Amino acid sequence: MDIGKLSQELLDKYVLNVIGARGVKRGETKTRAGFGEDCAVLDIGDEYLSVSSDPITAAEKNIGRLAVHVNANDIAASGCEPVGITITLLMPPGCKESDIETIMNDTINAANEIGVEIVGGHTEVTDAVNRPVISAAVFGKSAGKKFVSSSGAKTGQDLIMTKWAGLEGTAILADCAKDKLCAEFGVEFVMSALKRGGALSVTRESRIAMTFGATAMHDVTEGGVFGACYEMAAAAKVGVEIFAENIPVLPETHAICDFMEINPFKLISSGSLLIAASEGEKLATLLLDRGVEAAVIGRFTPRADDRFVIFKNGRKKLERPAADEIYKAFGRLTRPG
Repeated sequence: MDIGKLSQELLDKYVLNVIGARGVKRGETKTRAGFGEDCAVLDIGDEYLSVSSDPITAAEKNIGRLAVHVNANDIAASGCEPVGITITLLMPPGCKESDIETIMNDTINAANEIGVEIVGGHTEVTDAVNRPVISAAVFGKSAGKKFVSSSGAKTGQDLIMTKWAGLEGTAILADCAKDKLCAEFGVEFVMSALKRGGALSVTRESRIAMTFGATAMHDVTEGGVFGACYEMAAAAKVGVEIFAENIPVLPETHAICDFMEINPFKLISSGSLLIAASEGEKLATLLLDRGVEAAVIGRFTPRADDRFVIFKNGRKKLERPAADEIYKAFGRLTRPG
């Protein structure tokens, strides 16, 4: 099988349909496992509890920081506040104590940045992995009885995107291909690209969007902007039109993607949030006024089969998410020469 997240077909066949057919259904569950849904939301009385988990598999450095922000972003995208996190860290044989120390320091620093407490987890050395693997589960709470899901987009609403396409992928590639990129673009360019890894949290913009009246949010991870747009539309069973020229992309991302021969719109993009809302231009302006890069990149349409990307020279069907472009880049980096 290909590296990356399971395709929608395989996910439905072996995971979601099986859970749906044979799994227990609790009355407290408000958002269940589904394609495009990153969080479960449970009714616990006066508040909702939002839960999400993800591993970090596409990076080897800064994995503690990534684990915190990638998982906390799922909670933020449900309109809830991340409050607690558990960490599972698997280290390969031969690792050093200093490796564990570095990862945990990065994890603690990232958790402190967004006010999340590390409440537990598990750490072990195992020959089941050949490099460090970290996975986290984050728990969040709603403000009163209010939350959103990826499936809440409605026909006629605008699709707003925060920050830039390929943000996380830019930082990862700048780190793992540092020598090649320095030779091609210079040290200053690479340092600028690495700094983009400091903008991976979406908790701030999610709060602004919830106050504005967003009905759905989805953070952009594997599969990039195109993949996340497809997942959001599929979860809501609506169509979508995306205007490619409206999608913000950093100069560093453009340059790295051209060098690696990959598509920035299909590159892992933690730090970017998709939002469904009416009067999207007003929300984008509000976000910009609050210091968050934002743009209206599309709109949701009635027919679920009509999912397109609009380019200057025409339009193309928005395809189901495939393996993230970062894996293509890794393959090119390991080729001889």
